[in-house]
Amino acid sequence: MDFASEYRMPSAIPRPRGLTQRHFPVSRSQISALPKWQGLLLVTGRPVAMVSMVPWFRRPRADEIAAAHESALLALTARANNPVGAP
Repeated sequence: MDFASEYRMPSAIPRPRGLTQRHFPVSRSQISALPKWQGLLLVTGRPVAMVSMVPWFRRPRADEIAAAHESALLALTARANNPVGAP
């Protein structure tokens, strides 16, 4: 089903009063043309919103996140190399 052009609710699902079909406000080509730092936020019952995304490594707490990631990765690796019940 082409979500960018039209969405029809299956007949097994009760339709809200007055809703027969919904048109997506932008085309696939427009979505594909968005810069990598922009996206569309889809929330039930709300209009589509365009958002700007910032990678975690460019945020103020990037050092803290990187340290927590490294710590978690080391702990996971240690558990994987030393399984419970291994001789």
